[in-house]
Amino acid sequence: MIVWRLMGWFLLVVAFVFTAAEATVHGMLDEFGVVSSFRVLQVLAPEYLASLQAAVEGYLHPLAWDPLLRALMQLPGWILLGGPGVFLIWYFRDRTPSEFELPEDYPHTTYEDIVAAAEEADYDDIGLPSKYRDLADYDPTEPFVEGAPDYLADAGRADDLAAAKSPEKLDVMSVLRKLPRPAKEGDGKD
Repeated sequence: MIVWRLMGWFLLVVAFVFTAAEATVHGMLDEFGVVSSFRVLQVLAPEYLASLQAAVEGYLHPLAWDPLLRALMQLPGWILLGGPGVFLIWYFRDRTPSEFELPEDYPHTTYEDIVAAAEEADYDDIGLPSKYRDLADYDPTEPFVEGAPDYLADAGRADDLAAAKSPEKLDVMSVLRKLPRPAKEGDGKD
């Protein structure tokens, strides 16, 4: 993996060298615009270009030089070498976890966030009853009604809650268990 990444860096360095060589060819020929890598090698290193052609035609096949490699060399050298170099660096990058990642015990899901918030609320609660005593009392399709919940509407229960002392640390579940539940429709209690 490190070998491929180093090969990518090598290709990127050679692409920068080709960019400087292209600027040199611009100055030598008084031409402006994009210069192909074939033209750069033809002007700056004609012996290397001839030996490259002889090696490809001798060891591979003559068709590998003229239609294939010659067509690729019509691209500028910085694209021809820089594109694969950037790809190799990116694809074979180091993917080990960094110190900026979250710890293992950090809650990652919404459910874990809710449970952590509920545990924290047990310690921070000041003793006021919740608008929704049970999860069944909560219906997100109903519109929000401002004010006290229906089960706190009668004055006797409100007075009982007003007379209750607020302890230093309140166990919310024990308070909720002591509250009488309102009769639901269809219970048969009248």
